[in-house]
Amino acid sequence: MARIGRSWHVGLRAHAPVITVLAVALLASTLLLGPEDQQVAFNAGGVAKNVFSILPHVLAAIGLFGIMALLCRRDRKSTLLRMLRQLRDQDWPEIALVRIPMVLVLLSVNGYVLLHFKVNIAQFGQYSWDHAFAAVDRLIFAGVDPWVLTHSVFGTPELTKLIDNLYLLWFFVQKFCVVYVALLPLQSELRQTFLLAYCLCWMIGGVAIAVTLPAAGPVYMQPITGDPTFRPLMDLLYQYSETIPIKALRIQEKLWQGFTDPGSVDPLGISAFPSLHVTIAVVFACFGFRLRGVLGWGLTLYAGIMLVGSVHLAWHYAIDGIAGIALALALWHVSRRVSVWWLARGDLAVAMPLAEPAWGAIPIRALAEQSSAAVQPAVELAKNRFSTSR
Repeated sequence: MARIGRSWHVGLRAHAPVITVLAVALLASTLLLGPEDQQVAFNAGGVAKNVFSILPHVLAAIGLFGIMALLCRRDRKSTLLRMLRQLRDQDWPEIALVRIPMVLVLLSVNGYVLLHFKVNIAQFGQYSWDHAFAAVDRLIFAGVDPWVLTHSVFGTPELTKLIDNLYLLWFFVQKFCVVYVALLPLQSELRQTFLLAYCLCWMIGGVAIAVTLPAAGPVYMQPITGDPTFRPLMDLLYQYSETIPIKALRIQEKLWQGFTDPGSVDPLGISAFPSLHVTIAVVFACFGFRLRGVLGWGLTLYAGIMLVGSVHLAWHYAIDGIAGIALALALWHVSRRVSVWWLARGDLAVAMPLAEPAWGAIPIRALAEQSSAAVQPAVELAKNRFSTSR
């Protein structure tokens, strides 16, 4: 247990940047939202159940990747033995008692602060930016609402249903990435970069910007502002749903019910700018490029589908997704620089394990090499100081 305690100590220090971000956000919610505002429950158990319900699927996918890698190699026996040794050599007590719980705690706080602000956006001001964002869309797309373009290409019930399903796949991808990151070593630069970028996107995009520039999105423009501009889009989607049920419409109805009658269902808030689904999808793509180029390109394609789907299904204006892309790329860059700088601090750098775990056959040798390069200056400095002291 002493070793687990030391691991928690090291983990807390390694996660200091993301802990600082969440602490500031939590303090802001405490100061800006009082007892008279709508309250939300802190539900860490719900986060744990939600995130790790996907764990069996992740393990199955990793096993499938491992089998595929074995089939593609001539030296199958040595490859299999190497994989088994890597699994055997993992610090499973630390994984179960430190790495995974630490991610759960961080994401629980992140979710609590986000929801606390999101359900109270109307307390900070009216949803007054919808017309401006719709006008920006028409400026970008030569006077045409972007949904007209998407429905001219994907304007059938079958294709709309496909987009609807792909849009909801976001939650599966989110869980997969979170579980993978939770398994990485505490001082992994990739782990720290992902968690910091992930939380910054939610806190800056989902809280600071959403509160400053409140917009409801095309689906709610008429019920909130009285402007029927997007009524034809909603009529079209409901027309499609008569042929094939569109899940987005049911979710939109539930969100509206929570907004107008919080006592009937748990409110989840309404906010359109920026599109956090697109923003976080871009974070997934950046994460994917750090694992394998093909995975990064696949997730980039998925982020593009999310952008189209957010407009096609009336969730967002196109500018919501465009802004989300820019935000994600900027915050990933900042998060990586901060993580490299923080982990390069003397004692963290010396203690940092350079070998990432090889879950199944997912190759991450490049990550270890990048981590090594990031901390090498600090290691050399420590060596020089040691030699001088002698």
